[in-house]
Amino acid sequence: MANLYNVAAEAYYELESYESAATMYQKAIGYSPDILSYYQGEATALIQLGDYSGADEVLAEMAKAVPDAEQSGAYQVVQSELLRKQGDLPDALDAARKAIGSADGNDQLARAYRLAASICEDIGDSMLSEEINLLNQGIEQLPDGYYKALAGQLAS
Repeated sequence: MANLYNVAAEAYYELESYESAATMYQKAIGYSPDILSYYQGEATALIQLGDYSGADEVLAEMAKAVPDAEQSGAYQVVQSELLRKQGDLPDALDAARKAIGSADGNDQLARAYRLAASICEDIGDSMLSEEINLLNQGIEQLPDGYYKALAGQLAS
């Protein structure tokens, strides 16, 4: 059941129906409270809705339900996105770097590299070389299937 709710949540998210996505992720969590990606999905959907306190609550639920969740890539990616939306770019970049170091798979690693590079871009020209280095590292570290997304961001 959790997997079915997760598939529905991902579909809603892709359709930019973030409220429905968050609801479906919450249902998935109800069936499998130990799956970090469900919390990550719900929190990200809430961030898209501008519900930062809700996203914070989901991170707290994640930390309570799953041992060592705060050191996971899933937690750090959400933390980074949340801090970025709240305007705390230095801490957002630190969290993105932690996510790179603790990513749970290639999709999450690519997301962390792209997020860190985007935060560098947000900070400004002083971080241009860091942004380029992050994207090049991602290109080197990830399989070929991730090349277009990272190289496209690098080119821009």
